[in-house]
Amino acid sequence: MGLIWLLYVAIAEGVSYVPDPSPCLIQVEGYEKGCAPLHVLAIRFLSAAVSWMDQHQGSVIAVTAILIAIFSVALWRSTRGMMRIADQSVHLARANFVATQRPRIIVRFVQGPFRNSENHEYICITVTNIGVTPAIIDAFGGELGRRYQNGEWAPPGIDANPKPIQPITLGSGERHVFTVTSRRPHIGADQLADAWGVHELCALGAIRYRDGNGVNRETGFFRIYNEGSKRFITSTDSEDEYQD
Repeated sequence: MGLIWLLYVAIAEGVSYVPDPSPCLIQVEGYEKGCAPLHVLAIRFLSAAVSWMDQHQGSVIAVTAILIAIFSVALWRSTRGMMRIADQSVHLARANFVATQRPRIIVRFVQGPFRNSENHEYICITVTNIGVTPAIIDAFGGELGRRYQNGEWAPPGIDANPKPIQPITLGSGERHVFTVTSRRPHIGADQLADAWGVHELCALGAIRYRDGNGVNRETGFFRIYNEGSKRFITSTDSEDEYQD
């Protein structure tokens, strides 16, 4: 109750500081009744504001123009920020789409080693696209070589970097077989070293491919021939094989 009384006094007191442009009277049942202080304050304040604006038209127009300019700048900055956020959202959506709706080339298995008429060993490397979109293979590198226990490669060494090839398109689930042949005959000393377990036979290389948007990726493989199972198995070193 005290708060209401204080509010009423404040309104009534405020009325006395505003010029009175005209009386505020209401005709009620034949007699005049003065307006409530709140009404008087509102009317006087409105009248004073209109009067002040009439006297200072130039200033009002200038202030209005400044406010419009400030609002325009704020709107422009806000619009730029929204456009930047929208652009980032589009890039993020595209990145997510590319990450999920993409090709993925893997080495399904390595068959061999076989021997040709010139005593060169060769292997057949089957690659598969396990992604959902087509993959365009445009470079392949493979090598069949022997590695000593100290990690060094037997002559003539290793050259398994991807090299450009005629593009091969693999749809989802499709396969392709690459043939890799050793660069020197497997005879004499090499056969003896195999018998003594001096080195291990390795099949390694990389496949470079791209998707329909031109995004390039690479799959690396490294398999070691297991004498017990008579097949190539994945290297125990996790860094030997990779997929982009």
